[in-house]
Amino acid sequence: MNPPTQPPTDEPPRDDRVFDSLLEEFLTQQHPPDLTARIVTAWRRQSHRASNAGSSTELIVAAKPIQAGKKSLEIPDNRAQLPRNPVLPHRIAWMLAVCAALILVFVGIKAVTFLDHDPALANQDEANSATNPSPSQLANNGVQPTPNSVTPETIELDDLPFNSPESSLADTDSPSPSIRTVERLPNTQVVAEIDQSLANLWHSLQLEPNPVESADERARRVIATLTGLELPAPAAATNNIQDEIAQATHSMAFARRWAANFTQQWFDHSNADAAAVERLTQEIAVAIEQDQPWNSVMIQLLGGDLTNQESTSSVFVSALAGGENHRLIDRLGAQFLDANLTCVRCHDANGRPERATDQQATYWSLVALLKGIDSRQDADQGKRVVQDLQAELFSVDSNKSPKPEPSAFYDLPSGVLKSAAAQLPDGSPWQTAGGSPRVALANWVSQSPEMDRATVNHVWKLAFGRFLVPQVVAVESAGMQHRTELLGFLATQFRAHNHNLKDLVGWVVSSEAFAREPLTLTQDEWLNFSDQELELLQLRELVFAAGPSLQPQSQSLEASLATVIKWNTPTDIDRTATLAQPSTDNQPSKPRVPNSVAMPSLSYILHGQQPTISQESFVNRLLRAKRLSWEQRVDHVVGLSNRTTAGSRVQQLAKELLEQNNGDARAALLHLLWAVQNGS
Repeated sequence: MNPPTQPPTDEPPRDDRVFDSLLEEFLTQQHPPDLTARIVTAWRRQSHRASNAGSSTELIVAAKPIQAGKKSLEIPDNRAQLPRNPVLPHRIAWMLAVCAALILVFVGIKAVTFLDHDPALANQDEANSATNPSPSQLANNGVQPTPNSVTPETIELDDLPFNSPESSLADTDSPSPSIRTVERLPNTQVVAEIDQSLANLWHSLQLEPNPVESADERARRVIATLTGLELPAPAAATNNIQDEIAQATHSMAFARRWAANFTQQWFDHSNADAAAVERLTQEIAVAIEQDQPWNSVMIQLLGGDLTNQESTSSVFVSALAGGENHRLIDRLGAQFLDANLTCVRCHDANGRPERATDQQATYWSLVALLKGIDSRQDADQGKRVVQDLQAELFSVDSNKSPKPEPSAFYDLPSGVLKSAAAQLPDGSPWQTAGGSPRVALANWVSQSPEMDRATVNHVWKLAFGRFLVPQVVAVESAGMQHRTELLGFLATQFRAHNHNLKDLVGWVVSSEAFAREPLTLTQDEWLNFSDQELELLQLRELVFAAGPSLQPQSQSLEASLATVIKWNTPTDIDRTATLAQPSTDNQPSKPRVPNSVAMPSLSYILHGQQPTISQESFVNRLLRAKRLSWEQRVDHVVGLSNRTTAGSRVQQLAKELLEQNNGDARAALLHLLWAVQNGS
């Protein structure tokens, strides 16, 4: 009797399905129960039928393919249908099954043996839920990772062939590596880490730092930085410097001083009401004096009640909101996200592409997220008032039917039109953070590591006069790896210390870098120093191998530009007294001739005359962007400051610079870059 005829089908032969199922099980690591027993039983049953019937019935194994989500392994059967040996197929399948079973048993024994001999892997679940610093954090803390502490390879789930829709990163219980809890170190150890990190930086550059100041001078500088008060000379060194720092940081003078430092940055070049800003400064001072966590200030500024025009949030939003809220977004980026969002408004930032805040799409997602927030001048009240229409635009109330959310449209550098949905900076839906989109953004920022880094960076700038790591890394590169690691270490310790601003400021002013003598340069030295000597002084200042000046020269952007124009005035005296830019033909510059002209600021001597390679590269990139007009290039450079765009006065001064340099846009933009980086 012939075997029954099977209906035609597109499925591969059953023998091949056995192999396909085994392959799928091996790749997905999803094993059905009793695989070997089922195969052997099926083979014996089929062999018995074949011997009884005396026929060549094919081997049929009822092995159901594994369901691995929506995606499953499909191996097309393109082999030609050749005459089949009646006995060979089931023998091959049996041999493959036995080999697969032996391999699985062998791998299982090895895995059990390995776990028994490696406590770290045997307790992996327990270790993942506990504190688990990364190798970089261990290095920052002075601890060398052990040979067994290997960082596991990260594989994107979407790239796997059997990605299950039920499995996602959001379902894992382990915390995000960027905000993982780290050990809280004592203040003295944090300061020691700062000193060691900077010492390693100076050693890598073969740079000798300035000597440490005398105890009296150091105490006066510390007290002036912390409180804004002048310490009497007889009392300068009566106490231990650490006692002086502890006493000063716990005073109301410190709270008022640093509250004013921050509010001045938040509301610089804004429409803020002076009286309202003063009230807000007093509120911030009380919060600092009472040791309130510094990240809560974000909730006060952006996540508060906007129906009360006198609230802290109303003061902040009314001063910066308007139009598409570009100024508000730029200020949030610069002050709380450690990112210059002015650049990414029209293109992705260079230097840190892995950061979401350096991507153009993120900027326009924030534009969409803040739609419905506006401020306008109220003629009756004589001040700006806030409008909050987000409840009408977004589905804020979960009990109501969802609304189509607004989006923002923008142009890529190539000219392609794109749209951006309302999302948080990390790309997650705003609904996950709670409240309206504005409140959700405030909650997200307050808990983000970006705000930790931003706070550390601004405290460092307020103490030293320049960022530890510039927000646009393309304009500076000296010792950037060491500086970035130090910024990350201080940010994690700031979080571990419950965002205590007093501790953070105390760490910075207690460091040896802050205690070193500031750079000084007499007029005779300036006139006789070579370019190489000036570049060495510049490098020493850039990497904090010299202490900050007790009275740093702070001036507006307009005043800084006026300084440049003054020292570029094409008169015979000034032309021989200063060289505004180094020569571009690699020829040694002419010696500076002494004359009666007063010397410019030290910062201009070091940075206006000696632009760094990174600064030149930044300007050259602007010049290569042929779509940008001169005014747009000026806006890009001015965007490195707290300003969204250059005003008419700044544009006028920039045009004068261009004319002074005989149309040399490169030289004019380098001058403008110095003025932006040194102007307040």
